[in-house]
Parts: sequence; C-alpha cells; structure tokens
Amino acid sequence: MGELISFLIDMDSDRAAELLLEACLYKGIDYLCEIARTKCMKHPVLFKYACQELLNQNKDAECEKLGLEAIEVLPEDLVVRGKIADLTAKAAINLNHHGIVNRCYEVAFYSESTLNNYFRLFQIPNHEIITKKAAEHVEKLAESGTYKSNDINKQMRINALSRN
Repeated sequence: MGELISFLIDMDSDRAAELLLEACLYKGIDYLCEIARTKCMKHPVLFKYACQELLNQNKDAECEKLGLEAIEVLPEDLVVRGKIADLTAKAAINLNHHGIVNRCYEVAFYSESTLNNYFRLFQIPNHEIITKKAAEHVEKLAESGTYKSNDINKQMRINALSRN
C-alpha cells in the first residue's frame, strides 16, 4: 500500500486523487488527514475528502479544525477551497460556531462565486457591506471558458464566472 501511495502522490489527476483517497483510508482517517496536509498543493481535494469523511463519522470538531486549516493554506481562488468551506460550515453549524459559519460562507463565495454562495452571504450580520464587496469582487472575475468537462485535474480549477 505504501508503494501505491508513493506512486499516486506525484500524479496530477483527479483519478489519482480518488485512488489516493482509497489507499489512505485503508490506513485510516488520521493518515488521510496527514497526507492532505502534506500534499495539499498537489492534491487539494484530499482536504475535501477528509472533511467529508470526518462529517460522516460525526467528528464535527475535527472536521471544522481541518477545514479551517485547509482554508488558510489553499489559494483563495481555488474552487475546491469553496467546497471545503461548505463542509466546514456544516460542521460549525453542528457545533453552534456561528462566527465560523459566517467566515466559511464568505470563503465559499470568494473561492466559488456562484449565485447560491452569494445568497448565503445575506445570512451574515452586516451583510450589506459584505454583499457590496462581494458584488465588486465578481466584476473583477474572468469569464470561464478554459475549463473543459474532460479535464483530468478538476481539483485545480480556478474560480471564474460561468458564461450563464
């Protein structure tokens, strides 16, 4: 299993990340979290997988901690960072950590500027200022057109406006 993990760690593809997930989970969730931390620039989606697994195991505090760690180290415009923020918000909701939920909603919008993520900003106290700043941010985003559905490394996708 160690050889397989070593081989997959250096591959750039979503499929390699999925296989790496399976191999890491064979060794346990703690091992998956460790690999997510050490290989986050190559496989940022491992943070998402680890957070999802922690949520599935009702380990909300660990999910929240790992998600916040991922938010700090991953580039702001990485779409998967927004997905991690969503999972972290779910854990924070379960823990009644409203400040973290609000922060995660903002992170999710800036990493994945979708209409749903924008609407969630209205749940945050002082949303007038936050939504105005968010609208200004959207105006600066490039329109997507480089992302193709057959890309093999979608985990490295950058935030952009959809043509719709």
